[in-house]
Amino acid sequence: MKERLESKDREIAFLKAESAKNPDLFKAETFVDSPSFLAPFGIIVPGKEEFPLGYLKLRPEDFIVEEILPSGGVATVEAPVAASPTIAEGEGETIYATLVKCGLSTIEAVEDLSRMLGVPLQQIGYAGIKDKNAITAQRISLRGVAPEAILAVRSPYFFLKDFARGKGVVEKGKLSGNRFTITMRSENLRATVAPGVMEGRLQNLLDHGFYNYYYLQRFGSPRYINYMWGIMLLHEQWREVVWSVLVEPSARELPYIIEIRKKISEIGPDWQQIKTLIAPFPHILTHENKIVDQLLLNPEDFRGALLKLPEQLLLWVYGFASWAFNQRLADYAKEGSRPPEKFALPLSNDPRDYEPYKAMLGAFGLYPLRSNLPRSLPTLRFMHREASTMEKVFEVKYGTHDEGAVVQFSLGKGQYATTFLSHLFNLVGGKIPEHYSRDFIDGKEVLGTGSTGAVRTHFADVIKAQENSSLESEAE
Repeated sequence: MKERLESKDREIAFLKAESAKNPDLFKAETFVDSPSFLAPFGIIVPGKEEFPLGYLKLRPEDFIVEEILPSGGVATVEAPVAASPTIAEGEGETIYATLVKCGLSTIEAVEDLSRMLGVPLQQIGYAGIKDKNAITAQRISLRGVAPEAILAVRSPYFFLKDFARGKGVVEKGKLSGNRFTITMRSENLRATVAPGVMEGRLQNLLDHGFYNYYYLQRFGSPRYINYMWGIMLLHEQWREVVWSVLVEPSARELPYIIEIRKKISEIGPDWQQIKTLIAPFPHILTHENKIVDQLLLNPEDFRGALLKLPEQLLLWVYGFASWAFNQRLADYAKEGSRPPEKFALPLSNDPRDYEPYKAMLGAFGLYPLRSNLPRSLPTLRFMHREASTMEKVFEVKYGTHDEGAVVQFSLGKGQYATTFLSHLFNLVGGKIPEHYSRDFIDGKEVLGTGSTGAVRTHFADVIKAQENSSLESEAE
Protein backbone atom coordinates (compact mmCIF):
# COMPACT_ATOMS: atom_id res chain seq x y z
CA MET A 1 0.00 0.00 0.00
CA LYS A 2 0.98 3.65 -0.27
CA GLU A 3 1.75 3.78 3.45
CA ARG A 4 4.22 0.91 3.09
CA LEU A 5 6.09 2.67 0.29
CA GLU A 6 6.21 5.90 2.29
CA SER A 7 7.43 3.99 5.34
CA LYS A 8 10.09 2.30 3.25
CA ASP A 9 11.17 5.66 1.81
CA ARG A 10 11.56 7.06 5.33
CA GLU A 11 13.63 4.04 6.33
CA ILE A 12 15.87 4.46 3.28
CA ALA A 13 16.30 8.20 3.94
CA PHE A 14 17.28 7.48 7.54
CA LEU A 15 19.82 4.87 6.41
CA LYS A 16 21.33 7.22 3.85
CA ALA A 17 21.74 9.91 6.48
CA GLU A 18 23.37 7.39 8.81
CA SER A 19 25.67 6.14 6.04
CA ALA A 20 26.91 9.70 5.48
CA LYS A 21 27.90 9.85 9.16
CA ASN A 22 29.24 6.28 9.43
CA PRO A 23 30.35 5.10 5.98
CA ASP A 24 32.43 2.23 7.36
CA LEU A 25 29.26 0.65 8.79
CA PHE A 26 27.65 0.55 5.35
CA LYS A 27 30.36 -1.20 3.40
CA ALA A 28 28.63 -4.09 1.68
CA GLU A 29 30.34 -7.37 0.98
CA THR A 30 29.91 -10.02 -1.67
CA PHE A 31 28.84 -13.40 -0.31
CA VAL A 32 29.28 -16.71 -2.08
CA ASP A 33 27.27 -19.81 -1.16
CA SER A 34 30.43 -21.87 -1.44
CA PRO A 35 30.65 -25.57 -0.55
CA SER A 36 32.31 -24.68 2.78
CA PHE A 37 29.60 -22.14 3.68
CA LEU A 38 26.77 -24.56 2.83
CA ALA A 39 28.21 -27.59 4.60
CA PRO A 40 27.04 -26.64 8.15
CA PHE A 41 23.48 -26.55 6.81
CA GLY A 42 23.86 -30.06 5.43
CA ILE A 43 23.91 -28.90 1.80
CA ILE A 44 26.44 -31.05 -0.04
CA VAL A 45 26.52 -31.12 -3.86
CA PRO A 46 29.15 -33.36 -5.49
CA GLY A 47 31.49 -31.47 -7.83
CA LYS A 48 30.29 -28.08 -6.66
CA GLU A 49 33.82 -26.71 -6.39
CA GLU A 50 33.94 -26.58 -10.20
CA PHE A 51 30.67 -24.69 -10.73
CA PRO A 52 30.67 -21.11 -12.11
CA LEU A 53 29.59 -18.18 -9.98
CA GLY A 54 26.06 -16.90 -10.53
CA TYR A 55 24.70 -13.69 -8.98
CA LEU A 56 21.07 -14.20 -8.00
CA LYS A 57 18.26 -11.69 -7.40
CA LEU A 58 19.97 -8.42 -8.21
CA ARG A 59 16.57 -7.16 -9.34
CA PRO A 60 13.05 -8.48 -8.67
CA GLU A 61 12.67 -9.13 -12.40
CA ASP A 62 15.59 -11.56 -12.19
CA PHE A 63 13.45 -13.99 -10.19
CA ILE A 64 10.00 -14.75 -11.60
CA VAL A 65 7.71 -17.36 -10.03
CA GLU A 66 4.46 -18.48 -11.65
CA GLU A 67 2.25 -20.99 -9.85
CA ILE A 68 1.29 -24.21 -11.61
CA LEU A 69 -2.33 -24.94 -10.73
CA PRO A 70 -3.83 -28.37 -9.95
CA SER A 71 -5.57 -28.16 -13.33
CA GLY A 72 -2.19 -27.90 -15.05
CA GLY A 73 -2.66 -24.25 -15.97
CA VAL A 74 -0.23 -21.52 -14.94
CA ALA A 75 -0.93 -18.28 -13.06
CA THR A 76 1.18 -15.84 -15.08
CA VAL A 77 2.80 -12.55 -14.14
CA GLU A 78 1.67 -10.75 -17.28
CA ALA A 79 -0.05 -7.45 -16.48
CA PRO A 80 -3.76 -7.32 -17.35
CA VAL A 81 -4.71 -5.70 -20.63
CA ALA A 82 -8.29 -4.71 -19.80
CA ALA A 83 -8.65 -1.35 -18.07
CA SER A 84 -12.02 -2.40 -16.58
CA PRO A 85 -11.74 -6.03 -15.45
CA THR A 86 -14.79 -8.24 -15.01
CA ILE A 87 -15.50 -11.44 -13.12
CA ALA A 88 -16.18 -14.56 -15.18
CA GLU A 89 -19.52 -15.96 -14.14
CA GLY A 90 -19.88 -19.34 -12.47
CA GLU A 91 -21.73 -21.13 -9.68
CA GLY A 92 -20.72 -20.42 -6.11
CA GLU A 93 -19.97 -17.60 -3.68
CA THR A 94 -16.19 -17.63 -4.00
CA ILE A 95 -14.27 -15.22 -6.18
CA TYR A 96 -10.96 -16.50 -7.51
CA ALA A 97 -8.18 -14.22 -8.73
CA THR A 98 -4.52 -14.27 -9.65
CA LEU A 99 -2.39 -12.29 -7.22
CA VAL A 100 0.71 -10.81 -8.89
CA LYS A 101 3.06 -9.16 -6.43
CA CYS A 102 6.52 -7.63 -6.03
CA GLY A 103 8.40 -6.66 -2.87
CA LEU A 104 6.06 -8.47 -0.47
CA SER A 105 5.77 -12.02 0.79
CA THR A 106 2.47 -13.78 0.21
CA ILE A 107 1.66 -13.41 3.91
CA GLU A 108 2.23 -9.64 3.80
CA ALA A 109 0.15 -9.26 0.63
CA VAL A 110 -2.73 -11.23 2.13
CA GLU A 111 -2.54 -9.14 5.31
CA ASP A 112 -2.77 -5.99 3.18
CA LEU A 113 -5.73 -7.42 1.27
CA SER A 114 -7.45 -8.32 4.54
CA ARG A 115 -7.14 -4.72 5.77
CA MET A 116 -8.16 -3.18 2.44
CA LEU A 117 -11.24 -5.38 2.11
CA GLY A 118 -12.14 -5.37 5.78
CA VAL A 119 -12.35 -9.14 6.09
CA PRO A 120 -10.61 -11.68 8.36
CA LEU A 121 -7.47 -13.35 7.04
CA GLN A 122 -9.31 -16.68 7.06
CA GLN A 123 -11.51 -15.52 4.19
CA ILE A 124 -8.53 -15.25 1.84
CA GLY A 125 -7.13 -18.57 0.66
CA TYR A 126 -3.78 -19.28 -0.98
CA ALA A 127 -1.86 -22.45 -1.75
CA GLY A 128 1.75 -21.49 -1.04
CA ILE A 129 4.07 -18.71 0.10
CA LYS A 130 5.94 -17.05 -2.74
CA ASP A 131 9.24 -15.17 -2.60
CA LYS A 132 9.33 -11.54 -1.42
CA ASN A 133 12.16 -10.12 -3.53
CA ALA A 134 10.75 -11.36 -6.81
CA ILE A 135 7.81 -10.97 -9.17
CA THR A 136 5.38 -13.79 -8.46
CA ALA A 137 1.91 -14.95 -9.49
CA GLN A 138 -0.49 -17.29 -7.67
CA ARG A 139 -4.20 -18.04 -7.41
CA ILE A 140 -6.11 -16.89 -4.36
CA SER A 141 -9.74 -17.21 -3.25
CA LEU A 142 -11.90 -14.62 -1.51
CA ARG A 143 -15.16 -15.35 0.30
CA GLY A 144 -17.68 -12.98 1.79
CA VAL A 145 -16.32 -10.02 -0.15
CA ALA A 146 -18.33 -7.75 -2.44
CA PRO A 147 -17.19 -8.21 -6.07
CA GLU A 148 -16.95 -4.45 -6.61
CA ALA A 149 -14.57 -4.18 -3.63
CA ILE A 150 -12.30 -6.86 -5.11
CA LEU A 151 -12.26 -5.19 -8.52
CA ALA A 152 -11.37 -1.87 -6.87
CA VAL A 153 -8.24 -3.18 -5.12
CA ARG A 154 -5.17 -1.08 -5.93
CA SER A 155 -1.67 -1.37 -4.50
CA PRO A 156 1.80 -0.47 -5.78
CA TYR A 157 2.94 -3.86 -4.48
CA PHE A 158 0.39 -6.13 -6.14
CA PHE A 159 -2.55 -6.40 -8.50
CA LEU A 160 -5.36 -8.88 -9.01
CA LYS A 161 -6.46 -10.25 -12.38
CA ASP A 162 -8.20 -13.20 -14.09
CA PHE A 163 -11.26 -13.07 -11.85
CA ALA A 164 -13.76 -15.93 -11.79
CA ARG A 165 -16.68 -16.92 -9.59
CA GLY A 166 -16.87 -20.48 -8.29
CA LYS A 167 -17.22 -22.86 -5.37
CA GLY A 168 -14.76 -23.92 -2.68
CA VAL A 169 -11.52 -22.15 -1.72
CA VAL A 170 -7.83 -22.27 -2.52
CA GLU A 171 -6.30 -24.51 0.16
CA LYS A 172 -2.75 -24.46 1.44
CA GLY A 173 -0.63 -26.99 -0.38
CA LYS A 174 -3.13 -27.42 -3.21
CA LEU A 175 -0.86 -26.56 -6.11
CA SER A 176 1.07 -28.66 -8.59
CA GLY A 177 4.28 -26.65 -8.49
CA ASN A 178 5.92 -23.48 -9.75
CA ARG A 179 7.50 -22.31 -12.97
CA PHE A 180 10.63 -20.22 -12.48
CA THR A 181 12.36 -17.83 -14.87
CA ILE A 182 15.73 -16.97 -13.33
CA THR A 183 18.22 -14.45 -14.70
CA MET A 184 21.72 -15.23 -13.49
CA ARG A 185 24.56 -12.72 -13.75
CA SER A 186 27.92 -14.40 -14.17
CA GLU A 187 31.38 -13.23 -15.16
CA ASN A 188 32.32 -14.32 -18.69
CA LEU A 189 30.11 -17.41 -18.50
CA ARG A 190 30.38 -18.06 -22.21
CA ALA A 191 34.18 -17.79 -22.10
CA THR A 192 34.87 -19.60 -18.81
CA VAL A 193 32.52 -22.57 -19.17
CA ALA A 194 33.24 -24.84 -22.10
CA PRO A 195 30.47 -25.19 -24.69
CA GLY A 196 27.98 -27.88 -23.76
CA VAL A 197 29.06 -28.19 -20.11
CA MET A 198 26.02 -26.43 -18.60
CA GLU A 199 23.70 -28.16 -21.05
CA GLY A 200 25.23 -31.48 -20.02
CA ARG A 201 24.71 -30.75 -16.33
CA LEU A 202 21.12 -29.77 -17.01
CA GLN A 203 20.53 -32.99 -18.91
CA ASN A 204 21.98 -34.98 -16.02
CA LEU A 205 19.62 -33.24 -13.60
CA LEU A 206 16.70 -33.91 -15.96
CA ASP A 207 17.62 -37.58 -16.14
CA HIS A 208 18.53 -38.28 -12.51
CA GLY A 209 17.08 -35.46 -10.41
CA PHE A 210 18.79 -33.37 -7.73
CA TYR A 211 19.26 -33.58 -3.97
CA ASN A 212 16.17 -32.00 -2.44
CA TYR A 213 17.85 -29.95 0.29
CA TYR A 214 16.08 -27.19 2.15
CA TYR A 215 18.10 -24.21 0.98
CA LEU A 216 19.36 -21.25 3.01
CA GLN A 217 16.19 -19.16 2.88
CA ARG A 218 14.54 -21.86 5.00
CA PHE A 219 16.86 -20.75 7.79
CA GLY A 220 16.06 -17.02 7.63
CA SER A 221 18.03 -14.74 5.32
CA PRO A 222 20.42 -13.05 6.00
CA ARG A 223 21.08 -14.44 9.50
CA TYR A 224 20.48 -18.15 8.85
CA ILE A 225 20.00 -19.03 12.52
CA ASN A 226 16.25 -19.52 12.81
CA TYR A 227 16.70 -23.29 13.22
CA MET A 228 18.52 -22.53 16.49
CA TRP A 229 15.50 -20.50 17.59
CA GLY A 230 13.42 -23.54 16.69
CA ILE A 231 15.50 -25.64 19.08
CA MET A 232 15.02 -23.07 21.85
CA LEU A 233 11.26 -22.96 21.19
CA LEU A 234 11.11 -26.74 21.52
CA HIS A 235 12.67 -26.22 24.97
CA GLU A 236 10.13 -23.42 25.66
CA GLN A 237 12.98 -20.95 26.23
CA TRP A 238 10.90 -17.89 25.43
CA ARG A 239 13.23 -15.29 26.97
CA GLU A 240 16.28 -16.79 25.25
CA VAL A 241 14.57 -16.74 21.87
CA VAL A 242 13.54 -13.10 22.26
CA TRP A 243 17.06 -12.01 23.14
CA SER A 244 18.62 -14.04 20.35
CA VAL A 245 16.22 -12.50 17.82
CA LEU A 246 17.15 -9.05 19.09
CA VAL A 247 20.91 -9.31 19.55
CA GLU A 248 22.39 -12.34 17.75
CA PRO A 249 24.66 -10.99 14.98
CA SER A 250 25.25 -12.47 11.55
CA ALA A 251 28.23 -11.99 9.27
CA ARG A 252 25.91 -11.40 6.32
CA GLU A 253 24.02 -8.53 7.89
CA LEU A 254 24.94 -4.92 7.25
CA PRO A 255 27.59 -3.86 9.81
CA TYR A 256 25.32 -0.98 10.85
CA ILE A 257 22.58 -3.45 11.86
CA ILE A 258 25.14 -5.57 13.70
CA GLU A 259 26.05 -2.45 15.69
CA ILE A 260 22.38 -1.90 16.55
CA ARG A 261 22.18 -5.44 17.90
CA LYS A 262 25.29 -4.78 19.98
CA LYS A 263 23.68 -1.64 21.44
CA ILE A 264 20.51 -3.58 22.31
CA SER A 265 22.65 -6.10 24.16
CA GLU A 266 24.30 -3.29 26.14
CA ILE A 267 20.99 -1.59 26.92
CA GLY A 268 19.42 -4.67 28.45
CA PRO A 269 15.66 -4.97 28.98
CA ASP A 270 14.83 -1.27 28.74
CA TRP A 271 12.12 -1.82 26.15
CA GLN A 272 11.35 1.86 25.57
CA GLN A 273 14.99 2.64 24.87
CA ILE A 274 15.22 -0.37 22.56
CA LYS A 275 12.06 0.71 20.75
CA THR A 276 13.52 4.16 20.17
CA LEU A 277 16.62 2.51 18.71
CA ILE A 278 14.79 0.18 16.27
CA ALA A 279 11.71 2.26 15.40
CA PRO A 280 13.34 3.80 12.28
CA PHE A 281 13.55 0.29 10.78
CA PRO A 282 9.99 -1.06 10.45
CA HIS A 283 10.97 -3.19 7.45
CA ILE A 284 14.54 -4.30 8.13
CA LEU A 285 13.69 -5.09 11.79
CA THR A 286 10.00 -5.88 11.44
CA HIS A 287 10.04 -8.92 13.77
CA GLU A 288 12.08 -7.10 16.36
CA ASN A 289 9.61 -4.19 16.37
CA LYS A 290 6.60 -6.48 16.86
CA ILE A 291 8.29 -8.27 19.74
CA VAL A 292 9.32 -5.06 21.51
CA ASP A 293 5.86 -3.51 21.02
CA GLN A 294 4.37 -6.37 23.04
CA LEU A 295 7.07 -6.15 25.72
CA LEU A 296 6.30 -2.46 26.16
CA LEU A 297 2.81 -3.55 27.19
CA ASN A 298 3.97 -6.47 29.34
CA PRO A 299 7.72 -6.44 30.01
CA GLU A 300 7.94 -10.07 31.16
CA ASP A 301 5.59 -11.64 28.61
CA PHE A 302 8.27 -13.16 26.38
CA ARG A 303 6.02 -15.95 25.16
CA GLY A 304 3.25 -13.45 24.35
CA ALA A 305 5.76 -11.30 22.46
CA LEU A 306 6.79 -14.27 20.32
CA LEU A 307 3.18 -15.21 19.69
CA LYS A 308 2.88 -11.90 17.84
CA LEU A 309 4.82 -13.75 15.12
CA PRO A 310 2.75 -16.95 14.79
CA GLU A 311 3.76 -17.80 11.23
CA GLN A 312 7.42 -17.13 12.00
CA LEU A 313 7.42 -19.41 15.04
CA LEU A 314 6.26 -22.28 12.89
CA LEU A 315 8.92 -21.50 10.29
CA TRP A 316 11.61 -21.47 13.01
CA VAL A 317 10.59 -24.81 14.47
CA TYR A 318 10.21 -26.36 11.04
CA GLY A 319 13.57 -24.79 10.21
CA PHE A 320 15.14 -27.13 12.75
CA ALA A 321 13.34 -30.10 11.22
CA SER A 322 14.63 -29.00 7.80
CA TRP A 323 18.19 -28.67 9.11
CA ALA A 324 18.03 -32.19 10.51
CA PHE A 325 16.62 -33.52 7.22
CA ASN A 326 19.51 -31.91 5.32
CA GLN A 327 22.11 -33.44 7.61
CA ARG A 328 20.67 -36.88 7.05
CA LEU A 329 20.48 -36.41 3.27
CA ALA A 330 24.04 -35.05 3.11
CA ASP A 331 25.39 -38.38 4.36
CA TYR A 332 24.19 -40.00 1.13
CA ALA A 333 25.61 -37.20 -1.03
CA LYS A 334 29.02 -37.59 0.62
CA GLU A 335 28.98 -41.31 -0.09
CA GLY A 336 27.74 -40.80 -3.64
CA SER A 337 24.88 -43.22 -2.99
CA ARG A 338 21.23 -42.77 -3.83
CA PRO A 339 19.05 -42.22 -0.75
CA PRO A 340 15.64 -43.78 -0.10
CA GLU A 341 12.85 -42.06 -2.00
CA LYS A 342 11.62 -40.15 1.07
CA PHE A 343 12.63 -39.29 4.63
CA ALA A 344 10.20 -38.57 7.43
CA LEU A 345 10.87 -35.28 9.24
CA PRO A 346 11.69 -35.60 12.95
CA LEU A 347 8.83 -33.54 14.47
CA SER A 348 6.45 -36.44 14.86
CA ASN A 349 4.82 -38.42 17.67
CA ASP A 350 5.79 -41.63 15.87
CA PRO A 351 9.18 -43.00 17.06
CA ARG A 352 9.69 -44.53 13.62
CA ASP A 353 9.91 -40.98 12.26
CA TYR A 354 12.26 -39.46 14.82
CA GLU A 355 14.46 -42.45 15.73
CA PRO A 356 16.73 -41.95 12.66
CA TYR A 357 17.50 -38.49 14.09
CA LYS A 358 18.25 -39.79 17.60
CA ALA A 359 21.86 -38.58 17.68
CA MET A 360 20.95 -35.08 16.43
CA LEU A 361 17.98 -34.75 18.77
CA GLY A 362 20.05 -36.03 21.67
CA ALA A 363 22.80 -33.50 21.00
CA PHE A 364 20.26 -30.71 21.57
CA GLY A 365 18.55 -32.38 24.53
CA LEU A 366 15.42 -33.11 22.52
CA TYR A 367 15.38 -36.90 22.64
CA PRO A 368 12.81 -38.25 23.12
CA LEU A 369 10.53 -35.56 21.73
CA ARG A 370 7.93 -34.22 24.13
CA SER A 371 4.31 -34.37 23.06
CA ASN A 372 3.02 -31.57 25.31
CA LEU A 373 4.61 -28.71 23.34
CA PRO A 374 1.62 -27.95 21.08
CA ARG A 375 -0.13 -26.53 24.16
CA SER A 376 2.65 -23.94 24.45
CA LEU A 377 2.70 -23.21 20.70
CA PRO A 378 -0.95 -23.58 19.68
CA THR A 379 -0.33 -23.59 15.93
CA LEU A 380 2.38 -26.28 16.05
CA ARG A 381 1.38 -29.88 15.39
CA PHE A 382 3.62 -32.91 15.77
CA MET A 383 2.62 -35.28 13.00
CA HIS A 384 3.99 -37.51 10.30
CA ARG A 385 5.52 -35.44 7.53
CA GLU A 386 7.90 -36.61 4.89
CA ALA A 387 9.85 -35.08 2.06
CA SER A 388 11.38 -36.46 -1.10
CA THR A 389 15.13 -36.86 -1.02
CA MET A 390 15.60 -36.48 -4.78
CA GLU A 391 13.45 -34.29 -7.01
CA LYS A 392 12.82 -33.96 -10.69
CA VAL A 393 12.96 -30.80 -12.73
CA PHE A 394 10.71 -30.27 -15.76
CA GLU A 395 10.39 -28.10 -18.85
CA VAL A 396 13.92 -26.71 -18.72
CA LYS A 397 14.96 -23.90 -21.05
CA TYR A 398 18.47 -22.45 -20.98
CA GLY A 399 19.93 -19.45 -22.74
CA THR A 400 22.95 -17.22 -22.37
CA HIS A 401 23.24 -13.46 -22.63
CA ASP A 402 26.21 -11.12 -22.54
CA GLU A 403 26.08 -10.93 -18.74
CA GLY A 404 25.30 -14.52 -17.82
CA ALA A 405 22.44 -16.94 -18.35
CA VAL A 406 18.69 -17.41 -18.01
CA VAL A 407 17.19 -20.68 -16.81
CA GLN A 408 13.48 -21.46 -16.94
CA PHE A 409 12.26 -24.62 -15.24
CA SER A 410 9.32 -26.12 -13.38
CA LEU A 411 9.45 -27.79 -9.98
CA GLY A 412 6.88 -29.60 -7.88
CA LYS A 413 5.34 -27.93 -4.85
CA GLY A 414 7.56 -27.30 -1.87
CA GLN A 415 10.78 -27.41 -3.88
CA TYR A 416 13.33 -24.60 -3.78
CA ALA A 417 14.51 -23.00 -7.01
CA THR A 418 17.76 -22.12 -5.23
CA THR A 419 18.30 -25.79 -4.37
CA PHE A 420 18.07 -26.68 -8.05
CA LEU A 421 20.26 -23.73 -9.08
CA SER A 422 22.87 -24.71 -6.49
CA HIS A 423 23.42 -27.85 -8.58
CA LEU A 424 24.51 -25.59 -11.47
CA PHE A 425 26.10 -22.49 -9.89
CA ASN A 426 27.85 -21.31 -6.77
CA LEU A 427 25.25 -18.68 -5.93
CA VAL A 428 26.39 -15.14 -5.16
CA GLY A 429 24.60 -12.48 -3.12
CA GLY A 430 25.22 -9.26 -1.21
CA LYS A 431 27.22 -6.62 -3.05
CA ILE A 432 27.32 -7.35 -6.75
CA PRO A 433 30.91 -7.48 -8.06
CA GLU A 434 31.91 -4.29 -9.85
CA HIS A 435 32.32 -5.95 -13.25
CA TYR A 436 28.85 -7.53 -13.23
CA SER A 437 26.03 -5.78 -15.08
CA ARG A 438 23.34 -3.99 -13.08
CA ASP A 439 21.12 -3.40 -16.11
CA PHE A 440 17.64 -4.81 -16.58
CA ILE A 441 17.70 -8.06 -18.51
CA ASP A 442 14.40 -9.45 -19.80
CA GLY A 443 14.83 -13.14 -19.05
CA LYS A 444 11.68 -14.18 -20.87
CA GLU A 445 12.77 -12.30 -23.93
CA VAL A 446 16.19 -13.99 -23.86
CA LEU A 447 14.44 -17.38 -23.92
CA GLY A 448 11.81 -16.32 -26.45
CA THR A 449 8.97 -17.07 -24.00
CA GLY A 450 7.46 -13.58 -23.76
CA SER A 451 8.46 -10.42 -21.96
CA THR A 452 8.44 -8.95 -18.45
CA GLY A 453 8.32 -5.39 -19.75
CA ALA A 454 4.69 -4.60 -18.91
CA VAL A 455 4.70 -6.06 -15.40
CA ARG A 456 8.02 -4.34 -14.75
CA THR A 457 6.39 -1.02 -15.67
CA HIS A 458 3.48 -1.75 -13.33
CA PHE A 459 5.86 -2.29 -10.39
CA ALA A 460 8.21 0.56 -11.30
CA ASP A 461 7.86 2.37 -7.96
CA VAL A 462 8.46 -0.78 -5.91
CA ILE A 463 11.44 -1.81 -8.03
CA LYS A 464 12.89 1.68 -7.71
CA ALA A 465 12.47 1.56 -3.93
CA GLN A 466 14.25 -1.80 -3.80
CA GLU A 467 17.07 -0.48 -5.94
CA ASN A 468 17.45 2.53 -3.66
CA SER A 469 17.52 0.35 -0.56
CA SER A 470 20.17 -2.02 -1.87
CA LEU A 471 23.38 -2.37 0.11
CA GLU A 472 25.26 -0.50 -2.59
CA SER A 473 22.96 2.51 -2.42
CA GLU A 474 23.29 2.58 1.36
CA ALA A 475 27.06 2.43 1.09
CA GLU A 476 27.39 5.36 -1.32
